[in-house]
Amino acid sequence: MKFKTALKSYASVTKAAAFAFLFIPAFSFAFIPPIDKSLGDARIYSDGERLTATTGKVQRVWQWTDYGLGTVSLKNLSTGKEWIEKPQTKCDWAYFAVTEDKKGVIRKLDAEVQQASPFTKKHLRLKAVIYYPSEKTSVLYEAYVYPGAEGIKTQLGIKRPPQSIAPIKTEKDKVIIKAENGSTHFPDDFRDQTDPAFATVLSSSSQIRFQIKNISYNRDYILGLSWWDWSGTGRRQRVVAKIGGDRSEAILIPTTTLPDYKNKQEKPDEFSIAIPGDMLLEEEFFIEIQKRQGPDAVISEIWMYEENCRKPMHRSELPVNRADVILGKAPEGFGLAAYMDCGERSLQRRSYNHSRGITENLNINFTGGRINFAGYNCINEDFLKKAPQPSLLKEETLNVKSDTSRQFDWANLMTFQSGENGIAVVKESNQCCNLDSFDTGWFSLTPSGLRVTGWGIRQFEMKADRFRKGWPTWTVLSKGDKDQLLLSLKKFDRKIFPQDSLGRFTYYRTGSRYNTSLEQNPVNSKTAAEKMALAGKAGFGIVNIDSGWELQKDKRLIGRDMWRPDSEFFPNGWEDVFKAMLENNLRTGLSAANSIETQDLLWNYERLKNSFWTLNNSKIRDYNELESFRQRSERYLRETEGYSCFSMETGKEYPSAGYYCLREYGKMRLYPYNSEHTRSGSQILKDCWELAKYNNPSKWLILLQDFGEYSPEFAAAASCSGLPGMKAQFFEKIEDKQAVSEVFEVYAENSEQLCNLFTFPIGESPSGESWAGFQFCSREAKEGFILIFREKENTYKNNTVKLLFLGSGKLKITNLLEKTEKITDCDDGFVGLRMDKPGDFLFLKYEKL
Repeated sequence: MKFKTALKSYASVTKAAAFAFLFIPAFSFAFIPPIDKSLGDARIYSDGERLTATTGKVQRVWQWTDYGLGTVSLKNLSTGKEWIEKPQTKCDWAYFAVTEDKKGVIRKLDAEVQQASPFTKKHLRLKAVIYYPSEKTSVLYEAYVYPGAEGIKTQLGIKRPPQSIAPIKTEKDKVIIKAENGSTHFPDDFRDQTDPAFATVLSSSSQIRFQIKNISYNRDYILGLSWWDWSGTGRRQRVVAKIGGDRSEAILIPTTTLPDYKNKQEKPDEFSIAIPGDMLLEEEFFIEIQKRQGPDAVISEIWMYEENCRKPMHRSELPVNRADVILGKAPEGFGLAAYMDCGERSLQRRSYNHSRGITENLNINFTGGRINFAGYNCINEDFLKKAPQPSLLKEETLNVKSDTSRQFDWANLMTFQSGENGIAVVKESNQCCNLDSFDTGWFSLTPSGLRVTGWGIRQFEMKADRFRKGWPTWTVLSKGDKDQLLLSLKKFDRKIFPQDSLGRFTYYRTGSRYNTSLEQNPVNSKTAAEKMALAGKAGFGIVNIDSGWELQKDKRLIGRDMWRPDSEFFPNGWEDVFKAMLENNLRTGLSAANSIETQDLLWNYERLKNSFWTLNNSKIRDYNELESFRQRSERYLRETEGYSCFSMETGKEYPSAGYYCLREYGKMRLYPYNSEHTRSGSQILKDCWELAKYNNPSKWLILLQDFGEYSPEFAAAASCSGLPGMKAQFFEKIEDKQAVSEVFEVYAENSEQLCNLFTFPIGESPSGESWAGFQFCSREAKEGFILIFREKENTYKNNTVKLLFLGSGKLKITNLLEKTEKITDCDDGFVGLRMDKPGDFLFLKYEKL
């Protein structure tokens, strides 16, 4: 009996345990579960509390903390260089006010082989799911590990019920700061000289008045503010507190001279002043910044500390580089009750590109070195209107000190060189220097290392039933000098965004029905066939049929009828165009609005076999638009097996793909198609030269619209650094079409080789007076190409140009246009070249003997 009773009890316990086990929602681990997966040189494996990913050239190690995964090692296996000086003890990521300082558990850890697709090459993918019980939130952490790659890409996702946040002004017990007057200002000449929170100001000709609401009479308050005189115009001002109808006032800061940045490089001033008790007798009082001397009254920031703060602000509500300073200055017993960045409306960053959290946290010691941040401008109408014409590329290099703390909210990437070791970090978002997007964040350089911020997902955009993935980050390591670092970056870029089936090509645009009268530029099957015949003879590879082919509004029965060829102008549908395409050995592209649906893309592809779609007005202004674009693109590329892709713009007055986002789906367009403003020939050369520094131009369409002071063949050659193209109406106006055709024919004949090489800028930066150009090369290849230009104002016929990765020896150089060859010396990469005429160029092929 005793045995049966014991057995029965044991069975009951076992059954209960099994029942409980079955109904646990998911497995949870307080350690790293065992995994081990390999693909060639790539491997992802765990060992105790550590998780390792290696490509064979780069190794990254994470350690489990109670908060997530923290990087403890980032090593270049070719040199043995360890980049992480201090292991991450918290976590590589944080979504402010959600996962920040919250403990989590591992719900899932897996590594799998991702097969090659039209979007990317074969690789290993790490997937870790971390659950934060207190927030009922799951974070997805992914690492993309390519065999033999010199970098690793990481990406975060989040799953959580969407949160709607009530406006602060509706909260009765929340201190409110309201500006009653003033205009926002962001001084362009000084915007990069200090933190954006200081640089952006509120100004008024006489005084700026703030209303401070929801004051509690039984609490003390401390006012904080910052200001500066960026232009050195002798600004002097004072600060006064007032109560109800100006019946009582107190001078908080007597007349003071603002810091003079322009003439003395003085940094902005910050103040903390206790509010007198007689100002706290009512629920509100007023702060006035009163001009005493100078052009206007100005203020950068204003904030308020409250004793026993009822609704303390979270650091996520503050500018990243100011959060620690302002929160740290709160006296004991006080909390930050309100804060205003007074220039935020001019930036639109606190509400739109306000960083929601950290996506990468690398404890790297940059002290004593020179770090470089770079980003690209969107060439839109506002950019083209500026005079003088601004540069495409924006860069800033700084010497890093032990206390250096800077924020770069315009940059796409960071590079740093330490001896023979280099590191690059890229934010794969649609951010442009002059065009903000949603939560793209910024690079934050701190004494402890580098932080990358911006998830790309706002709380109200989160989903409870699926992960939404944010902006990825690349970390690339190299062995060698700065040129080798850029080569490593370009190689990694190509692994993530491989060459599509189009490769390198020249393209020709028919023109749009909507831009010119029907008589001047009819878009129909006859003119399309005529333009294809002309384009085929001229050496073009693709003809793009621009807007106007689709069914016109007054003829549509249903919405989807729109994206069918208009039978009035294309009576046989695409049949005649398809026939002309084959007869002229061409491929075709079609233009359409970004609103076109996948079914319509496929319907036209099945009949025309168009190689790409030129998408116009492709707005990517929020996560829903980004997700919709991705879903449609992936379905289309899969169903066409990668034989057709997309052409996208960086942006217009709204953000689109930017420079490092969505390139897995096709080509990018550098210039807007329909614009009244154009770039000069010299500026086109400079744009191409700067694009090639941190990008692979083989993914970029360079549409020529105006040649300016240069010959058409000069401009055509400049565009050959990328994917050269031309509008029909411009080409038809060229007198010497043969000269342009010869350039494009040389390009087409060598396009396969050019496609497999990497493009670098060489010579001097184009200025109108330089020798500047491009080298198509790789470290392993003995053959390559040189495309070099002598600008109009240059005065010397002979020049020595530094080529990359060649060393010393003999080179056989072939002039591809003149069909001549010669043997020349290469001295540590330096090669002598000659051009007799300014405004000329050479298209050369070299072979190392």
